[in-house]
Amino acid sequence: MTPDMVQFRLKVPKTSVCYMSWTIDAYDGAAFLKNDGDGMVSVFCSPDYAEETERIIKAFKAEGITIERLKPWGSAPNPRKEACPLDPL
Repeated sequence: MTPDMVQFRLKVPKTSVCYMSWTIDAYDGAAFLKNDGDGMVSVFCSPDYAEETERIIKAFKAEGITIERLKPWGSAPNPRKEACPLDPL
């Protein structure tokens, strides 16, 4: 993960991964989803799109997709991410 990226680490139903990936991809560069296997996904975005990405994730929950937010992983905390707190899912 590059220092200027925000990462949302999520656990979702395996059957929703493809749908979520296609939907996120349709937002023209706002974010992208990486399938980490077994229903674990990472959604990456720039700090400028963090709030928009949070809204997209919340919209999936509103559709009935079960989403569990996991602790982000990576080498060091991102100071930009810490400066941009988002509502918990």
